[in-house]
Amino acid sequence: LLPPDRNEVSMHAADGARVGGYSVKGAYGALLFLPNGKGLVVGGEEGASVWSASGSRLELLAGQPRVLGLGLSPDGTLLATGSGDTTAIVWERKP
Repeated sequence: LLPPDRNEVSMHAADGARVGGYSVKGAYGALLFLPNGKGLVVGGEEGASVWSASGSRLELLAGQPRVLGLGLSPDGTLLATGSGDTTAIVWERKP
């Protein structure tokens, strides 16, 4: 996990312009860009959060602390999270 004092993730365009920022509570351990380029999934101490490219949190997948791994099905409908406690959860979501 990255330390809690580094709790902002920024997305930048090819020209270096900032296009989105995400403030994450506590430390985070995994990042996954959504296939449509319209957002990001961040795994951390409070679970996994789905964020829009503009920086709004769309969804909090709570119930699994310390998310260290993320995976997404090719169609974007299944999101897998892996935790430091050795559990994995597969979440159904709308792409």
